[in-house]
Amino acid sequence: MEVFQTTILFGENDLDFSGLGPFFKDVEDRLKDGYVEARRGLDTCFLFFIQGRPYGAAITGPEEKRRMEISDFFAWYRQRGSADVDVVEADKKVLLCMLVKLTHSPTQSFSTDVVNLEGVIEKIEKQGKDAIMALRAGETPGPDEWNDTAAGVRDQGRWHFAIFLDGEGVFATTPQQGASHESPLERLLVYAYSLAPESPLCVEIYADTRVSPSADAARFIEEGERDVVACYAGSLPVEPPLETLPGLTGNEPEIGAPDQEPCEDTGEEAGEAAEEDVAPPSVAEPPLPGPEEPPAEPPEDARPPEAQQPKVRPLEASLTFEDGTVYRLGSITTIGKDEDADIKISGMLAAKKLATIIRGREIFKIIRKGGLSSLKVNGEKIDEHILKNGDVIVAGNQTMTFRIMEEAAEEESLP
Repeated sequence: MEVFQTTILFGENDLDFSGLGPFFKDVEDRLKDGYVEARRGLDTCFLFFIQGRPYGAAITGPEEKRRMEISDFFAWYRQRGSADVDVVEADKKVLLCMLVKLTHSPTQSFSTDVVNLEGVIEKIEKQGKDAIMALRAGETPGPDEWNDTAAGVRDQGRWHFAIFLDGEGVFATTPQQGASHESPLERLLVYAYSLAPESPLCVEIYADTRVSPSADAARFIEEGERDVVACYAGSLPVEPPLETLPGLTGNEPEIGAPDQEPCEDTGEEAGEAAEEDVAPPSVAEPPLPGPEEPPAEPPEDARPPEAQQPKVRPLEASLTFEDGTVYRLGSITTIGKDEDADIKISGMLAAKKLATIIRGREIFKIIRKGGLSSLKVNGEKIDEHILKNGDVIVAGNQTMTFRIMEEAAEEESLP
């Protein structure tokens, strides 16, 4: 499972079980928040770390996903003998989203396009409940593609996550930084709009956002261990049969449903969020006393490539109306009869949501969303168009001219 806003620190292919001791010594020295990902065959096992201590484990594959005890991670590894292993650094909020995805079944799972994705987000916001949304471009991989390391196929697309608290989007993973005034969800929608139109979005909504450490997470503290492998793998039998591994038999109490329905298009009903009450999120930390130390600044050459690149100032542009009024475009600008539209239009055939203008890093794109009235740029009807300086847009009763703004632009925006 590849996720945005994670960084691979180091890894090793075909690492034998006997080599886990030295390998995990490096893990303990270098990893504070993140996870160890071990892949063998069609299965992937995760061992999560929070504040430098083991927190929980999970397994995922083409036919199952479930939480495991931490000791089960090492039992799984010993049974298979060797695996390809990566050590991945991640923000705690990303870890929360991954644990929810690996622990719970989605309330809804469907395919949609970007226009409907806006509707999904709006309904979550209106309901005012806690939720986690997972999405990626592309269909769910088939059994032959799932973690097929021999063919170099891991996933068809990386997963993005968004966290909603009381309906408000407070966090989202995005591949690029936007302007400081942009919300996390605006940046996520801008990214989604940048995808190819033929790429469907696989969306999962999780209403249950509660996670907790594995039952044996406290053992690392109680036994005073500073060696993860010795703590959790030292007492394992030499050759445990796979069917007797705890947490892998299928008979233990279920924490998260092992089966997950594939994404499927459910039409207009896809965006309907669940109506039942949702318990507030509870992200329990391991019982670790003492204040959290501030993270150390990584050396320059150890930072991810995006952290070493200079920041690119987002493109700025505006629309000038016939009466001379200037409207400065944001990340997402909506046009329509709807009361919430940024630019309101009128007319018998005008749609509530006629069009959306999306700002990318180097372009602005206008996209027609629906309705009987046409959308024209320079006198031609369009469904999508990359705007150029001086383009004239006609939407409903409004005529607007698109202008690229200079860095020191002094044009006034509408309130």
